[in-house]
Amino acid sequence: MPQSALSGWAERAWIGLIRVTPLRAYTSLIRVVSGIPLPPGLRTPVFGTIARRMGIDLVEAEGAVEEYRCFGELFVRPLRPGLRPVDPAVDAVVSPVDGSVSGIGTVRRGGLIQAKGIEYSLGELVADEGLAGALDGGCYLTLYLRPRDYHRIHSPIDARVVALRQVAGRLFPVKPYMVRSLQGLYVRNERLVFELEADMGRAALVCVAAAGVGNISTEVADLNGTGARDRANGVRAVRLERRVARGEEVARFNLGSTVIMVFPPGKVDLTTLAPGAMLRVGQRVGRILQPGR
Repeated sequence: MPQSALSGWAERAWIGLIRVTPLRAYTSLIRVVSGIPLPPGLRTPVFGTIARRMGIDLVEAEGAVEEYRCFGELFVRPLRPGLRPVDPAVDAVVSPVDGSVSGIGTVRRGGLIQAKGIEYSLGELVADEGLAGALDGGCYLTLYLRPRDYHRIHSPIDARVVALRQVAGRLFPVKPYMVRSLQGLYVRNERLVFELEADMGRAALVCVAAAGVGNISTEVADLNGTGARDRANGVRAVRLERRVARGEEVARFNLGSTVIMVFPPGKVDLTTLAPGAMLRVGQRVGRILQPGR
C-alpha cells in the first residue's frame, strides 16, 4: 500500500478514535499534572528536559527556570521585556500571538474557510449574529499556536473591548490534521470571543480552546462575576468598556491552540501571508485603511 494511502487511512482512524475519547477528562488530567509543584532542586533538570523535547526557548522567559513552581506556570511564561516589539505605525494591524498562518481570506456570505473544501459559520464562531453581520465581507486571519510557542494573547489593534463571550463546546485537538478533516472544528470547540470597537468599526478576536486547553484565562473581565449571564445556548457573556492598546496582553492559553481575527469589510488590508508562515506578537500583518476615520 502506498505510504500516502496508509497515512490517510491511519489519519482517519486516529480522528475516529479522538471523537470517542473523553477529551475533557484528559484535559482535566493535564491541568492537574501541569499544576503539580516541584521542589526547587528538580525544576531546572525536569523543566529543561521537557523544554528541549518540546522546542521551548527558555532563554526568552522573563524568569529563571527555577522560579517557576510547576510546568503550568512555565508554559504561560511572560517574555523578557523588548523581545516582541510592537509595530509603531498608526495604521498597523499586528499579530496577537506567536504562531503560524493556517488560514487567511475574506468572509463570504457569512462563511470562513477552515481548510480546503471545509467552511464554517461566522455567526456560530462569534456567537452573535449582529456582530457576524457587521463583519460579513471582511477579512480574517487564522493563527495556530504550537505547544512550543509563547502562549499569551495580545490585542491586534487599539480598541475598546465592548463584550466578552465564553462559548461552551468540545475540546478537539486543533492540529493541522484535525483542521483539514473535522467539519466545523472551530465552532465545535470552546472559545472566548473578544468583541472589539475601534475607529474602523467592530472587529473580533476569537481564542479557540482545544484538548489540554480547557480554560483560557483573561483579566479583561470576570465572566463569573456580576454582569455575566448564562444563556440556554451555552454562551456566557458580559458587556464592558475596557480600552486595550495594540500589543497589550488580553488572555492566555494553557497549551497550543488557535486564534482567529476578523475585521469589518473594506477597513483592513491584510499582508499577503503564505500558509505556514511564522509570526510573532507585534509583527505587522496588515494595515488599517484610512486610520482614524
